[in-house]
Amino acid sequence: MEHVLVVPNEQVQGLLSQTGFVAGDRAQLEAILVGAQYLERNLAEGDPRYRQLIPYVVVLQSGLVLTMQRLKAQSESRLHMKLSCGVGGHINPCDGPMDEVVIMRAATREVEEEVYIQNFEHDLLHFVGFINDDSTAVSRDHLGCVYLLNVQGLVEIRETDMMTGAFLCISELRARFNELESWSQLILPKLENGQV
Repeated sequence: MEHVLVVPNEQVQGLLSQTGFVAGDRAQLEAILVGAQYLERNLAEGDPRYRQLIPYVVVLQSGLVLTMQRLKAQSESRLHMKLSCGVGGHINPCDGPMDEVVIMRAATREVEEEVYIQNFEHDLLHFVGFINDDSTAVSRDHLGCVYLLNVQGLVEIRETDMMTGAFLCISELRARFNELESWSQLILPKLENGQV
C-alpha cells in the first residue's frame, strides 16, 4: 500500500488565505510541513481533513514550456488526456526524512523518473509558490509546491507509456487552454506575465 505525505487542510487554510497560484518562499514551505505525516493513499484520497503535498516542477527551455499529455495508462484517471505544464507526483517515505528538503528530494525523484534531462542537477530547482486550488475533486485532495527548472540540452520523456511531451511556446498553451489540467491553467498566466 502506497503511503503519501499529507498535511492538515486546516493548517493549509491558515497559512494560505488565497486560492490559485500563491507566491511563496522557503519559510512558508517549511511551515507547511508542520504537522505533516505519511498516510495510506487510499485513506487520504477524498478526505477533506488532509491535503497531499505534490511537488510540481515546470521545466523551461529557451522560453518554451515542457508540456505533457497524460495518457490512459496513468493511475490518476481524472487527469487522463489532459495537458500538463508540470512534472510531479506524491511524496513517499522513500524520499527521506520529513525535513525542509523532503519536497525538493521528491521533486528531484519525480523529474528523474518521468523525464531525462541532460546535466540535470537538483540545485537548479527554484521554489516559487503553491497551487491551492479547490475547483476540482483532484485539486481539493492536493496542494502543489511549484518549482521552476530552467534547462539546456536534451530533454526526453522517460515514461512514454504514460505520457507524451513536447516544448510549447506560451501562446500555443494559451490557444490550448481548455485542454490544460486545472493546475496548468492556474500557472499559465503567471508564466505569461513573467511572475514566476
